[in-house]
Amino acid sequence: MRAIVTAATQNPIVSRYWNQVLSLLGAALYVDGHPSKAKFETFLDVAIELKFVIDPTVKIRRQTLRDWHEMHQDGLSRFDGLDIDDFLQSLLQDISIYGHKVDILTSMVQIVIADGDYSRAAQTLTKKTVLQWYMPAKHIDDIIYVCADLMKSPPFIVKPETVH
Repeated sequence: MRAIVTAATQNPIVSRYWNQVLSLLGAALYVDGHPSKAKFETFLDVAIELKFVIDPTVKIRRQTLRDWHEMHQDGLSRFDGLDIDDFLQSLLQDISIYGHKVDILTSMVQIVIADGDYSRAAQTLTKKTVLQWYMPAKHIDDIIYVCADLMKSPPFIVKPETVH
């Protein structure tokens, strides 16, 4: 299995941070149970995008992410929406000292809506992440704007049904 390390250093704090970020993305992946292929591919895509936003020196590739997923799949598959508060509290208190909250949360939303469904459990995960992070209203408005924009793109466009 490949480890997630930086090019400059094998700093365990950096590796722990990335494990926490990937755990949040994994929660988004499994919030509705076993993920669809679309959600998994989105998970891979957004994690790579986050790498470039947060720290381009981190050596994360798609195969690294697949390996990470395989190592953590059992824990993620037991993710229960009822445990969202405890799960988020354990992860977010350390991540909250870092920036990029909006980027991480937007990535989570991209994962949960990848299959065309923004379920109640996914909405709860998003809302509780915002609340646990004590995000200012400005950031929440940014997320709402981005989420609304995402919801307008295919496959979310709802065509009016023809009335007979």
